[in-house]
Amino acid sequence: MSIKVYEHFYFEDGVDTAKGDGDTRRLGYTVTGTNLRSDVVAAVKLEASASYDGLEIQTIEPKQTGDQIWDVFINYGTRITQSMRYSFDTSGNSARITHGFSETRYGSVPPMDAALNVQDGRVEGFDKVIPGMKFSVTQNWNKAFVTDAYLWELENLTGTINRDPFLGRAAESLLFLGASGGQESAGDPEITYHYLAGRHIQNLQIGDITGINKKAHQFIWPDWREEVDTGTHRIRKVVKGVYVNDVAEIADWSDMFPY
Repeated sequence: MSIKVYEHFYFEDGVDTAKGDGDTRRLGYTVTGTNLRSDVVAAVKLEASASYDGLEIQTIEPKQTGDQIWDVFINYGTRITQSMRYSFDTSGNSARITHGFSETRYGSVPPMDAALNVQDGRVEGFDKVIPGMKFSVTQNWNKAFVTDAYLWELENLTGTINRDPFLGRAAESLLFLGASGGQESAGDPEITYHYLAGRHIQNLQIGDITGINKKAHQFIWPDWREEVDTGTHRIRKVVKGVYVNDVAEIADWSDMFPY
């Protein structure tokens, strides 16, 4: 069955404000021919106008009412974007470092492949401040934009990494820490978005392992092995390999700031 979209021509809802900066419109559609939410949204986007009464699409709300039958409502409104505020903190992050960039030895001690603080055969390392920036963006939105569906989307995106360049930062360099906000009864919703920025590293060397590439929020850890140093006849730690792991999901953030 092909997908068909029917507009509710006699349905229109909305709000007109005194200044016109908070006007909203709500139009209804019926969609048949599929049980896939993504297909419904795509079909309605093709059928519906991107603007209505000078307002832009804010949200699309599909609700399945039967087998291959959906009621869909489109909310139009005017976004308020000029009041964006930005704050940041470059105090860095603390991380346990297990290897250094170089090694200088004094006395009869075996080389350790730059392993740090090796005690009783264990690489203890130490806590170091590393480059990093936390920043927040505070945005005022039109009431029609901040729906339950949008808040659920923010919840789902928390803890993910940006798939594409975002807010001037490279792809996969930002970790979304979540959002906070609220709304006064007579005002527009205000949401603050929190991010952790990191840097991609290329051609890193750990021990004798070279050419290591690590993206901002990947986890890196070396495989330390023990061997006997031929000069001192003592056990030393040697890097035999390095692992780089993805530990956060990469996600599409285009709906976070859809303008």
